[in-house]
Amino acid sequence: MLPSCKLDPLIHDISNYIDTNPYLGYKCENKLNQLKIDNIMSSNDEKIFRERCTKFLYKLYVQLKQKVPDNIKILEKISFFSVHNILKHQKSPIISLLKFWHEVSCYRNANNENPFKDLCNLALTFLVLPFSNAEMERIFSQLNLVKNKVRNKISLNMVNAILTIRYGLRRYDKCCHNYDVDEKTLSIIGTNDSYPQKHENYDFNYFLKNYN
Repeated sequence: MLPSCKLDPLIHDISNYIDTNPYLGYKCENKLNQLKIDNIMSSNDEKIFRERCTKFLYKLYVQLKQKVPDNIKILEKISFFSVHNILKHQKSPIISLLKFWHEVSCYRNANNENPFKDLCNLALTFLVLPFSNAEMERIFSQLNLVKNKVRNKISLNMVNAILTIRYGLRRYDKCCHNYDVDEKTLSIIGTNDSYPQKHENYDFNYFLKNYN
């Protein structure tokens, strides 16, 4: 498969991304080079050999893909709840899992009802429960860095906004150096539109409404 292919081979068809000149392994490549040096195999024979290997591997991939269930992605996400993963000290990231349960919570049937509402609430409750108080201690440490002696008059809403942005970026492995600010936000920087009016309550909901 070509390196330019960004598709998931378990879901999408990768027939258009098959490498016509694949690397067949160290031993096989050395053997092919030796056969060409000894004039036992021509370049055309090598091409035919590689094409046959490619066709064989692609047919093997198709047959294996047929044996994979359609809900393989759901099964992979459910594996987060396995005893093995739950008891691990270093747990896998759950961002994709949170997105999955969020999509399930937004699902509606023909009656505009969510048949999985209770299950979603249970799963999301489990996912947000801290397994230690280390994360809480880090938040207090960040709070001391944000609201220090020099900035002791900073408002509670501003502190909440700064910490929300910091941990929101951290959740997606971003920081101020690699986060791409959208054009809408850049256009209002330095204008009155970037600040709430005096009669508005600058809370987290206001922040989400204006900067999402």
